[in-house]
Amino acid sequence: MVEERMTETEVQTQTNPELSKPVLLLSVIGLVVFALYLYYYVGISSFISALEQLNPWFYSLAFVLVVVSVFFHSIVWRGLLSNLSCPISVKSAFLLGWIGIFVDNILPGGVTGDLFKAYWFCKTEVRDTGKVVASVIAHKILIITVILANTIVGLVLWVWGYGNVSSVVFGIIVGISLVLIFTLVIIFYLSSNSRVTGKLLDWLIRLISFFRRNKWDPADFRSKMEKNLSDFHTGFVTLRANPRKLLLPAVFVVLAWAADLTVFILCFIALGYNLPPFQALIAYALTATLLVEGVSFLGFNEIIRSSLFIALGIPAAVGVTSILLNRLATFWFRMVVSYGVFHWKVIGHYTVRPPKPETDIL
Repeated sequence: MVEERMTETEVQTQTNPELSKPVLLLSVIGLVVFALYLYYYVGISSFISALEQLNPWFYSLAFVLVVVSVFFHSIVWRGLLSNLSCPISVKSAFLLGWIGIFVDNILPGGVTGDLFKAYWFCKTEVRDTGKVVASVIAHKILIITVILANTIVGLVLWVWGYGNVSSVVFGIIVGISLVLIFTLVIIFYLSSNSRVTGKLLDWLIRLISFFRRNKWDPADFRSKMEKNLSDFHTGFVTLRANPRKLLLPAVFVVLAWAADLTVFILCFIALGYNLPPFQALIAYALTATLLVEGVSFLGFNEIIRSSLFIALGIPAAVGVTSILLNRLATFWFRMVVSYGVFHWKVIGHYTVRPPKPETDIL
């Protein structure tokens, strides 16, 4: 029997993540505020003057390294899945990585993209949902650990090289570190405590029951979620019991970090501005932390980063221009590529119709 395919309208309704009105409104407000910030604080003439120094050859390398970083992260996830006996090809991991990026770009939150790619992988290839979610959370832990190390090394280089630290920047660095440490503690606590996740499941069922009343089956939902949570905790135990098998994923996380850091630095070098090592590490740490924590609203992200750059002694025009160049490579370029992959692999999964069986003409 030939499987029926949904129409494109139905697919967009059911599988296409929508940009919610609050997110869209915040993005528009952020862009307006940033435009005013650029006009009154930085100066349009200063911005244009900095942009005129752009070296297109250096800047073009940033786009190449963006793709390289996504590839390295796909190798990390593939390695973690392999440790959990959930095989996946490099190609599938790479394409799912782009799908996750697209969802992350339109649904800020830090983990939305990871959870969606885990869902899609389980829907199309495997059924061990809990183990797959454990792999994406373990991937997130590795990323946060590297960024935390990046922040600490940057601070040490600053103190070692200059002997004094701006109180404002020091406060920001401490804030970044505390956010990252808190995130790690929460993740480890929940992944290691099945009793707590069980209570969270109870609260979730009560909440859904309150809104949906008799329109759903809580017993069936509980049964499936308990199975997934059991697989999730088992997956974490498996990963922690084999630390040597985490060595290769850890190496590729560092390589992905190096690629992302290089993209960040290239956006300055392309403008003819050389960042000292401590500035590069600390400034990048804030950028990466905002992305990890899901603070990716257009406009506000740029203003926060620009303020830190100024506190670090980077000229305002250079800092803002580099931020916009970085945004083009790491957000808009990735948005275009990831949307193409999402449309091909997710929407196309439903809209491509199978060939009609040939019939004999009498």
